[in-house]
Amino acid sequence: MCGLLEEAAVLAVLRSSQPMPLKREPNKQLEYRRLIAHYGPLHAEQEQDTFKEDEMLANLAAYLAFQRRVLDPRRLRRVRRPSVNANMELEGESVLVSGLKNRPELNGERVEVGKYDAARGRYAVTLGSGEMVLLRGANLIEAEAEWCRERKISHTALLATTRTVDHVLRRVFHFFPPVLRHHLERRASRPAPTHATHDFAALESLPESKQRGGGGSIFRLLVDKRAETLLRKLLQTLRPPQDRHTESAATPSDANGPCFFYRRGCCSVEPCPFGHEVSADTRPLCKFALSGTCRFGAARCRFRHPNAKTTTQQDPEVTAIQRQVQLGLGGSLMSMFAKVETVGAITSGPEANCKPAPDYLNFQSVLLLGEGDFTFAAELASAAKSNTLRMLRPHAIIATTLQSNAKVLASHPKRASLAIAELQSAGSSVCFCFDAQEIDTSDLGPGLECVVWNMPFAADVLPGESVKSDPNQQLLRGFFASVIRYIERWHLNLATYPKVYVTVGLNQFADWGLLAVAYDSFLYVEAVHEFKAGVEYAPRRNERADPFDVGQMRTYAFAVDAERLVAADFAVALAGDSR
Repeated sequence: MCGLLEEAAVLAVLRSSQPMPLKREPNKQLEYRRLIAHYGPLHAEQEQDTFKEDEMLANLAAYLAFQRRVLDPRRLRRVRRPSVNANMELEGESVLVSGLKNRPELNGERVEVGKYDAARGRYAVTLGSGEMVLLRGANLIEAEAEWCRERKISHTALLATTRTVDHVLRRVFHFFPPVLRHHLERRASRPAPTHATHDFAALESLPESKQRGGGGSIFRLLVDKRAETLLRKLLQTLRPPQDRHTESAATPSDANGPCFFYRRGCCSVEPCPFGHEVSADTRPLCKFALSGTCRFGAARCRFRHPNAKTTTQQDPEVTAIQRQVQLGLGGSLMSMFAKVETVGAITSGPEANCKPAPDYLNFQSVLLLGEGDFTFAAELASAAKSNTLRMLRPHAIIATTLQSNAKVLASHPKRASLAIAELQSAGSSVCFCFDAQEIDTSDLGPGLECVVWNMPFAADVLPGESVKSDPNQQLLRGFFASVIRYIERWHLNLATYPKVYVTVGLNQFADWGLLAVAYDSFLYVEAVHEFKAGVEYAPRRNERADPFDVGQMRTYAFAVDAERLVAADFAVALAGDSR
């Protein structure tokens, strides 16, 4: 509801995972509370329910810190390397030596990885003493495990959480499009974070270095106050009711039923449309609750606690969360979620599942990748020529294909020749043998506003054969990385970052893992659009002329996550590892 779907998914995974990332060692409760204070927004009160919410938020902060401080810098270094050869992934990394038998004294030493020697199957690594040796990739382990150990974080739990969150979001994006669209709209309306880049070094601090008195420095760095309020409200739905011994009786004022959050001592909406009447509690008063030292909390204590004082507010998003939760618990489904049951995951036309088709005439320049017979580009050029009041002009359209001119004409002898002639007469550019994974090394200047790729495929397949996921995933990974390298090559600022539109099927988006692929290249899904083919355009495979159904196609709009990109660049420079 509030544009925090990714964070909510992480909390849901953490809730159902054991162990959680922050290590909780036996008989070390005080140390564990200090760890929670280091990572999370620990409150002064020690109520059990509040601590559990702080515990979840602290684990969320540990997960985000791991992503930002460890994985994002590595992602950026790999994005900056054009090669996607798996044997060269460790080039430029700082890793640990492990498993050497001939020179066991080197095990555990941190080394810098150089070039990969394909003939010998080994990396050239530089030791701390300056000596250079050749080691196999199996003897080099990335130092993230050591980073986690120093900060009392479970590396295994973090990796498991990352994989599970990716799976959950992939399923949500695939099977619940109305939820996805609403989330994207809410996230787009939220203000951008304004964290200072130099504060990013605080993620390097160790739990032991935290001074007593006040906590949450890492959490505050990664999550703003408004997001914390909304996430805490979601976590409050997990609290057990405080009046579990007696059921709340309905009164005339309870027109909508009893308040779910009031029964858990955390309703923060005034006035609340749900009833706040509760039955009399005759249990003895807890003397520890009066001093704020009850370690059980109101929900689990055998004795009665005073009514909790909650901060009331008029935040419309908090009000919406409380209302939607109570409607769902009352047995009636929200209209936007009921849409899933009504129309399913696939709809025709601009239904709740997606926005109308993108209007490329609103851009001043458009790069079209992977054109088959060039009919899509020809229709766009014709529209730009006839709509003189729109921004896009025909000469600012660049239509490209990986194939040669001769191969395109051989594959589509009639349609391609007519479309190419129409493009050239309109003044548009037609480029052959253009690799979508090398946009940054092309002759394109810094003025590119929009990149469009309809139905990307790594290789042609024969009828009846299945399209393999791995080659297509690697193709899109290389493409997204080249977009980031293009941005860095021309030192573009946020206002001039190009928009990226990729049209694939709903199943392909999920099966190819494009959500995670884009995230690895500092891109995120900004919107999902209907794919609308023109009058003359019919999608066709590059190497054959038979069309295919576009009913299940969607155009995904990707935007650059500028905050993550800038922070990762700073982290790489901070480590003296900028390449």
